[in-house]
Amino acid sequence: MQVLLRRHRVGGSDAKPPAGHTFSGWWQRYGQQHPEWFALRRDGTRGHPETDYLHVPVCVTNGELQDFIVQQWDGKSVLPLGPVDRPGRCTCAECRAWDGPQPETPPWFALYVYKTDPRAQELFSGVTSDRYARFWKTIQQKAAERNPNAIVSGSFIYENEFPAPVTGIRLNRNIYAEFVQWQDPHLRYFPMPIEAFEWIKKQWLGWRETGIRMGYRPNYLHDGYVMPHFDTRQSGEFFKFAYEHGMEGASFDSLTGQWAVQGLRLYTHLRLMSKPELEIKTIRDEYLSAFGPAANTMDRYFEYWEEYALDNAMRFIELYLNVGWRYSSYIRRAHVAFPEKCFEPAEELLKQALAETRNDPNAEFTERVRFIQIGLEHARLARNLAATYDGEEDVPAGRVEEARQALRQLVKFRKQHEHTFFSDLLHATGFWERGRINLDPLMRALDEE
Repeated sequence: MQVLLRRHRVGGSDAKPPAGHTFSGWWQRYGQQHPEWFALRRDGTRGHPETDYLHVPVCVTNGELQDFIVQQWDGKSVLPLGPVDRPGRCTCAECRAWDGPQPETPPWFALYVYKTDPRAQELFSGVTSDRYARFWKTIQQKAAERNPNAIVSGSFIYENEFPAPVTGIRLNRNIYAEFVQWQDPHLRYFPMPIEAFEWIKKQWLGWRETGIRMGYRPNYLHDGYVMPHFDTRQSGEFFKFAYEHGMEGASFDSLTGQWAVQGLRLYTHLRLMSKPELEIKTIRDEYLSAFGPAANTMDRYFEYWEEYALDNAMRFIELYLNVGWRYSSYIRRAHVAFPEKCFEPAEELLKQALAETRNDPNAEFTERVRFIQIGLEHARLARNLAATYDGEEDVPAGRVEEARQALRQLVKFRKQHEHTFFSDLLHATGFWERGRINLDPLMRALDEE
């Protein structure tokens, strides 16, 4: 992975301010002594009933807390102010007074942001962008008394702070934050509904208009498991849009290494990170040229899957809406997202591409098509395993033998082809599979054979 990033001149030197969830863990450290520093819940209590709970928001209007934040800062490095890694914020009257007005009719694709997120019922959920912008500015002004050049890192424009402020607050270049699209299911992944796509552009511009410095730090590369599920056009267009409107760099939380099924998407993003002025078509043509005489057929192959993702964008959202995080629960519905019949047109295109390269003196063209073919065969075997679980954590009693056979075929295939590096199998098995379905009984059975 590091070799690949170096070849694309990505990573290695990170000159931007650090970002993160600064206040995650503060309840554990300070909650017993200073419960008033933490979010007021709807039940009238502060913090969280569990003293070891990690993600408790702070009460940003608490002056004593503000002073402590600046006092414990070393006065030299960046002062981080990243919100906790959960939606929901303080309900006290002082904090709510810092909020902008909530829209009477939120966009249909942004109800989690503007209404109530089911994961944060005990806290006030709604837009708190103006509140946190004011908090960042307050801390930056206090920090400037110690160091006039102090940089405050609001860290993440995220969850409740994703929509742009609406009160006209003015920030400055000594405040930095990173734009993270990770809210409603319609806003997390590309491709997304066109209305949502245009809306997130407006939020970027709205935050830029405050005068803040901004980076881009999305999570959408998590998506897709080991399936041929990807987008290059919307995601590439937004990356270029952000670059053209003040982006000071980008960071992705998700190089999952599914090279053979999502390689075009990964290549597109690596090239944009290195040369964001490149056109998406230029990058696409670069990638396709690796297939020599089969370039046009491979273009049709990747276009087939991009159109499949776009045509099924709303279906995928609904499919994973109530099964937890889509990126981590993907395997449970992979067989529904990708029914058996959807593989057939793609397989025919790969057969045609192989025929077009077979007589070329450069054998690498055939090997590259075969590499993509291995990825597609692997995706089919993975969806077959998912089908035997049929959305459940454990294999239904009547399908144990079928599941064992599906796992046997998948393991055999992986052992045969792991030397090609078609997939980061450690991530595929350790995160997506073992974390979401109970493979242990089947693995023990295979070990005993």
